[in-house]
Amino acid sequence: FNGGRFGVQLFFLLSGFVIPFSFSGDEPVKRFLISRFFRLYPAFWASLVAASLVSFVPPAQFAANATMAPILFGQPLAVGAYWTLFFELCFYALCILLFMSGMQTRYIGALAIVFLAWFPLQGGVGNFSFIGLMMTGTLLRRAILEGDEQAKTWAIWAIAVLVGGAAVTVVERTDVSLPVIAALILFLLAVKYEVRSSLLEWLGKVSYSLYLFQGVVLLALPQMPAPIYIVTAIGLSIGIAALSYRFIEAPTNAFGRRLTQRPVTATI
Repeated sequence: FNGGRFGVQLFFLLSGFVIPFSFSGDEPVKRFLISRFFRLYPAFWASLVAASLVSFVPPAQFAANATMAPILFGQPLAVGAYWTLFFELCFYALCILLFMSGMQTRYIGALAIVFLAWFPLQGGVGNFSFIGLMMTGTLLRRAILEGDEQAKTWAIWAIAVLVGGAAVTVVERTDVSLPVIAALILFLLAVKYEVRSSLLEWLGKVSYSLYLFQGVVLLALPQMPAPIYIVTAIGLSIGIAALSYRFIEAPTNAFGRRLTQRPVTATI
């Protein structure tokens, strides 16, 4: 069982569950783009600068990574964990296209099944299956929280394709198949029972910065006994994430919200 893959699959399901419903207001696409930019890029750039201070990053590699899509420029990642961000951007582009086409459930469902069908073809690890997981998260949002009957049907088919693909690859790739099924089960239980915890909610607030800076911490730490290393890495990562949220994420998110708020004209 691969805990890292479990976390990644859960992350993609969660992204699909929440992101497409960020479209709101009079200019939804514009608001979506502005809010996503200020939600993602300032903290990301701060972590990229920190990574370059810890381990030298050539200018070309730094510039390519600053876009979140270094693969498009033939450059390697500055921090290994950054790879998921490119798929987030791809998903955002897909969400915009779906929104412009009416965000119809049948389109979302068809895309989820098509992308998830690649799971066994790619050995359980691949670009298309990641997008498929996000689309499945979107279907589950509509089915569970909004009571969309059509979404329920599509979600059942998407899950069947996902589980079927996992079953096909389980013998050869248990490190991939078991984590994705476990992530799906935990995700459904969390949505159904709505477990509340002030500690978990706080960790949720700082989770993006935690994701960004944990790689930097791992690059910076010297070798030390495993128990000390683990405690130090977790403590430093959470501490830096809390500071990043307080002084980077919160202010820039607030600034982004101000940009998307239309001025109110006083009338007499």
